[in-house]
Amino acid sequence: HFMKKELYWSCEDMAQTEEGKDMLNDHLDGLRLAIRSFKTKIPASMTVLSDDELKSIHVPVFYLAGENEKMYSVKDAVNRLDSISPLFSCEVIPNTGHCLMFSGPAVVNAKILAFLNQ
Repeated sequence: HFMKKELYWSCEDMAQTEEGKDMLNDHLDGLRLAIRSFKTKIPASMTVLSDDELKSIHVPVFYLAGENEKMYSVKDAVNRLDSISPLFSCEVIPNTGHCLMFSGPAVVNAKILAFLNQ
């Protein structure tokens, strides 16, 4: 029950439609199967790169986020990346959240292809 609540919260934009709910429920089924089938390991802790670490990146980077992201502040992330290096390209997709690749696949794919074709 907790996993479903967390997933529906983080991907609220998807949970608004029956198709989105079906995708989220399929994802939950896969997670439950994986948990039952594999030995549990301590997950890797998420880290945030320091400004110096980000400045050491010398290739173009494309940061894509949904405007309704709930895990962190997209505005703060974009402002930080914009201030660190001109190699970072940032785009925020309207009306999407954490699962932007599912709730706005056409826009996401077009943005990625445009970045790669630069």
